[in-house]
Amino acid sequence: MNTLLEWFSRKRVLIASFFPGILSVYLINKAETTFVNNIYGVIGYYLALFGLIFIVAIIISFFKDSVFVAWKKFTFIYLFIFLFIYLFIPLNCGFWDFMLCKTEINLLLMPIYLIVVFILILYKTFKKEKPTV
Repeated sequence: MNTLLEWFSRKRVLIASFFPGILSVYLINKAETTFVNNIYGVIGYYLALFGLIFIVAIIISFFKDSVFVAWKKFTFIYLFIFLFIYLFIPLNCGFWDFMLCKTEINLLLMPIYLIVVFILILYKTFKKEKPTV
């Protein structure tokens, strides 16, 4: 896993998150204008996280390397957790009020991602590094 994480430099993270983010906007718009919106919506709302990652990656690229590496590890783990949760949530909302559908999961998990990333940035930025002798 470390070799995969090392492969993603700042430039590669920006490129790898830009195209799925743009594709998500297209698919979500297509899902809202067609009758066959299920598959477009599912893929589009999952890829919407990459648009958020792109915006955060632009901001993170101005910070020091320790912040970028910590953010990259967290984002990689968060993507798999997000995908795992997203796959097991039903496509359509149920008749009960406590049922969540995929769009509501996005609205719940994306702000959580932003809050944790903001805390991570603050922690890594203001953490005092131990001097090496």
